[in-house]
Amino acid sequence: MIHDPAKARVRAYHPDTPEVRKDWAQYYDRLTMMDALVGKNLKEIADAGLADDTIVFYYGDHGSGMPRSKRWPYNSGLYVPLIVHIPEKFSHLRPKQYVTGSTSDRLTAFVDLAPTLLSLIGQKPPAWMQGHAFAGKHDAGPQPFIYGFRGRMDERYDLLRSVTDGRYVYLRQYMPHKIYGQYIQYMFQTPTTRVWKEMFDAGQLNEAQSKFWQRKPSEELYDLHADPDEVNNLAKSLEHQSILKKLRNAPARPGREDSRCRISAGRRSSLARERLNAVRRGSRRIKI
Repeated sequence: MIHDPAKARVRAYHPDTPEVRKDWAQYYDRLTMMDALVGKNLKEIADAGLADDTIVFYYGDHGSGMPRSKRWPYNSGLYVPLIVHIPEKFSHLRPKQYVTGSTSDRLTAFVDLAPTLLSLIGQKPPAWMQGHAFAGKHDAGPQPFIYGFRGRMDERYDLLRSVTDGRYVYLRQYMPHKIYGQYIQYMFQTPTTRVWKEMFDAGQLNEAQSKFWQRKPSEELYDLHADPDEVNNLAKSLEHQSILKKLRNAPARPGREDSRCRISAGRRSSLARERLNAVRRGSRRIKI
């Protein structure tokens, strides 16, 4: 291994065991290997004499591969590496926040990639595209929110949506009667998942570590500054109600009325009950 498991940071929702530490260390091993691969790819471009003519995008496809990261629209599942290099030749296409060698807190999502590529070649992204260009002639500027969702995962179903403004993450669970950690054969191949579930069954976990194996609340709200591991649900905190309402009603396209995104919590709950009752009746006509 490249990284020492003893030095790995174990997230608050995971138990601190040798199996979990090894899995986290292996994840960091993969990041180090990725860094080397990026260097190799960039060298190939330079050796071909194309470095000054090539715009580079390099990104992951989800958060860490650990349970409660991959396939979950928490920050732990949606926060991915995104590296963008725009050479000096195309400096006029860089976003205002672009500074060579720096990082940016601007919110971006995978749905922004296609509009951005069109913008870089001078084409205006069509209105039907969900994302927003973050570079090029038609840079849409920083966006106030980005969104996530969870649906089918291999042999299991879930239904939830999330939205974040960069600091707070809001999640709406449409199937709160399901536990977080539904059995997924692929997920249980991970040693962390198996030892985590075994310790829960044996009553050896604390409150934060146990939640994954319990039913979900209908709403969740987390402060990424104070709680980066997203274990302290603020949805019922009186001092956070204004933030809860802001994210609960965040439109998918700011400036445009979108009834699909502006559904009150009460209406959402009734829709969830309607879906559940339809499933119980064996109905296939479930209103969305």
